Amino acid sequence: MLRIPLLLCLLCLCLNTYGQDEKFQILDIVVLGNKKTKKRIITRELDFRIGDSLLLHEITERFTRNENYVINTGLFVDAALTLIEVDEERMRAKIQLSVKEGWYIIPAPSISAADRNFNVWWEEHGFALRRLNLGMIFIHQNFTGRRDELKVTVQGGFTRKLELRYKYPYLNKAQTLGTEIGFLYSDNNDVRYQTELDKGLFFRDTSRNIFQRFRTKLGLSFRPSLFNQHVLSLQYQDLNIDGNVLNLNPNYFLNNHDRQQAFRLNYSFTTDRRDNRFYALKGYVAKLELAKEGLGVFDDVDIFTATASIAAYWPLNEKLSLVAGFKLHRAFARNPQPYHNYRALGSKTNLVRGYQLYLIDGLDYAYVKTDMRYRVLDYTFNLGKLMPIKNYRSLPIQAYITAFTDIGYVNEPFYDDTNELNNALLWGGGIGLDVVGYKVHVGKAAVTMNRLGEWGFFVSTEFAF
Repeated sequence: MLRIPLLLCLLCLCLNTYGQDEKFQILDIVVLGNKKTKKRIITRELDFRIGDSLLLHEITERFTRNENYVINTGLFVDAALTLIEVDEERMRAKIQLSVKEGWYIIPAPSISAADRNFNVWWEEHGFALRRLNLGMIFIHQNFTGRRDELKVTVQGGFTRKLELRYKYPYLNKAQTLGTEIGFLYSDNNDVRYQTELDKGLFFRDTSRNIFQRFRTKLGLSFRPSLFNQHVLSLQYQDLNIDGNVLNLNPNYFLNNHDRQQAFRLNYSFTTDRRDNRFYALKGYVAKLELAKEGLGVFDDVDIFTATASIAAYWPLNEKLSLVAGFKLHRAFARNPQPYHNYRALGSKTNLVRGYQLYLIDGLDYAYVKTDMRYRVLDYTFNLGKLMPIKNYRSLPIQAYITAFTDIGYVNEPFYDDTNELNNALLWGGGIGLDVVGYKVHVGKAAVTMNRLGEWGFFVSTEFAF
């Protein structure tokens, strides 16, 4: 939304201009409202620098775009750019960036269902309390004011877990190199050991731990521009499974093995030009990922996969927008893989909507998704003193009615005897309601139908923490 100060400054500048190619030079960038975040971390997200010249007729669009870039960091609930100290004669001005910092520290009890999504827990396990994860989680999204994230999780319940992760995005002066390190230990006395009729089968033994995992990871990122990022990571994982599980599925780790050790090398490249990475209405994002699990140190697993995806967003008018996305996953090792490593569609990130209750295993998969969105609400609520955190007292809410359709396919050459949805065209569609709060938190509810003629009601939430 165009602000009054910006309108006045542009009017003053335009009085002395003769065409749309007139420019003004940026003398300085002043940042206000950043009590924790370092200034250079914020200005790193802008597509202009001190000394650059900006075209007058592009100011409104350019400022709106850069405000979104700042919000996309996940560190701020609002950002506003304006011109200050305008020198009309010399065509120079300063730019002021006002930000409202988010709540970076989240020490809170953690309660979550262990299943793939809320509906699986609800419909297949009847809200069973034993399938809840209970614990404490501590997240600091801006530990030193440099957009570095620290996460500590101590969890009991269905999965007992201890996890430590630290991400530092700016190692060098140019702010292009970053690193990540993490450790995890977890164990279960309830584990999915097989997929039958496209549903997971579970084995439970409360007398002992039947599945144990240790994982450590080191990553390096390179972000040469606002939009492009390369990530290279090396992970070591050590898994152990109880012998009773092997009696039910000797191919859990293949060949009746009760342990799997492996190094995993992962490379990804992402180009992201969305206006809002939490709920985009314009732009696109594309990603290529190569993963090699098993580097010859151990003989337990040997998997090489490539995954490519792209999603594009088009605003058709002020309220209506279109989304289209495509994803393709290919495994290059054309031999049976351990059941534990055998995943295709059914997770939160890889899903044909309408099949949330199903687990569709396979070597390869692909899907196409399309959404039509119509905005029915765009309003900012003033919560006043009901909200103790000052920067959150203005609550912007957008709501969208959506209509969507998905098409997918899973290639399963080995273990398809008891499953019906792999090696078959999948179709799902429906209508829903998306609600976006503070521009970064998204809640979704949808009524869906799949090619089996099944109707469902599904809910999901995505919080930017």
